[in-house]
Amino acid sequence: MPIARWKTLCDTVKTPHSISSDGNVCIINSTENNGIVVFKSENRMFREIQRINSAGTYPHKIIYDNKNMLFYCIADSSQELSVLKNINGNVELVKTLKLDYLGNSFVRSIRIIDDKLFFVSGPGKIIAASYANLEFDMKEEYEVPFELYGMNDIIKIGSFYYISAYQNKNFEIKPKLVRIKDLGQLKQGNYENIYDLLDLKGVPYYFSIFDDRVFLTQIDSFSGIVSFVVDGDEIRDIRTHYDFDMPTKESLQRLKSNGTWFSHIQE
Repeated sequence: MPIARWKTLCDTVKTPHSISSDGNVCIINSTENNGIVVFKSENRMFREIQRINSAGTYPHKIIYDNKNMLFYCIADSSQELSVLKNINGNVELVKTLKLDYLGNSFVRSIRIIDDKLFFVSGPGKIIAASYANLEFDMKEEYEVPFELYGMNDIIKIGSFYYISAYQNKNFEIKPKLVRIKDLGQLKQGNYENIYDLLDLKGVPYYFSIFDDRVFLTQIDSFSGIVSFVVDGDEIRDIRTHYDFDMPTKESLQRLKSNGTWFSHIQE
């Protein structure tokens, strides 16, 4: 569907980064409001039913755990993980934990992979924790090289881990999109760089999988959505769905008015 035909879900959230659903409710993070907004689908429309304002500082990524029927939300600046549960249409905050092993790092994403909860970017590491008992004890950690220090997201597709990255260790905007079979080899730089293969122009951000395709958003200097199919670990049928090109002056003005950090974008 052309984006001109999309409808606005909500215009009172501030810098939302992710959306997740259990099929009954949809949850969006309102990052700069330090809150979470809950919607319910009714008659092909979404109605806001709830706001939660106790999920840490700058809640950034929300995911749904189908197995345990729980939502997990990571706060990027306070390193707090919140557990939420939909109880008869009302989303309740089960617990919030401060994860000391994340240090003071800016944590953009979490992902369930092989029965572990992965965190990126950790303190120069990818960290995997147990989650079944809701204690989130660290089980594994993988150091990353200089150029992948500021990671955005991680996903496992087939036998490869796919990782998107924003910045290097010097906080320079140097976008990367890589894949690797063994995370223990990341530190040595033994990965495959697939940024150019997908003809990306901006910063690769979050992965999603639906309709048997992998979708990847890209942001900042160029914004858009691309998708591809992975067949036997081969990437094929690459498509560009939306290409918003460089940000307009109006977009930059919105960033300024929202107080969003935008110093790396050139007008």
